[in-house]
Amino acid sequence: MQNFRASLFTGFAALLLGGVVDLGAVGLIDRPTEGRQFETLRFRFEENLGFANPFDLETNRVELLIEQPDFTRRTLSFFYDGQNAEGVEQWEARFAPKQAGRYRFRVRINGN
Repeated sequence: MQNFRASLFTGFAALLLGGVVDLGAVGLIDRPTEGRQFETLRFRFEENLGFANPFDLETNRVELLIEQPDFTRRTLSFFYDGQNAEGVEQWEARFAPKQAGRYRFRVRINGN
C-alpha cells in the first residue's frame, strides 16, 4: 500500500492519491497517483471478466470504492469501454475529487 499526503501549491489544492487497490481477478489497474482538486481522474483496467453482457450494470457490478479525506465513502461504477486490439475487455471509472487530501481506492467486482 502506498501512502501519500496532500500538499498545497500555487493557490491550487493538490491531491495525492493513496491506493488500496484490491484487484481480485484483475492483474493491473492504471490509476493516477497524483491529481488536483476538481480534476477528472481516470481509473482503467483491461481484463476479460466473463460477463455475458458487459453493458448490464444490474447483473455485473464492477465498482470503484473511494474513501475520502473526511472518511466519507463513495462508490462509482466502472463502465465497459470496448475491447483492445487483442480482444481484452477495457473498463473505466472517472472521479473528480472535491476535497484535498489522501484518498483510498478499492476495486470490487460483483460484490467481492
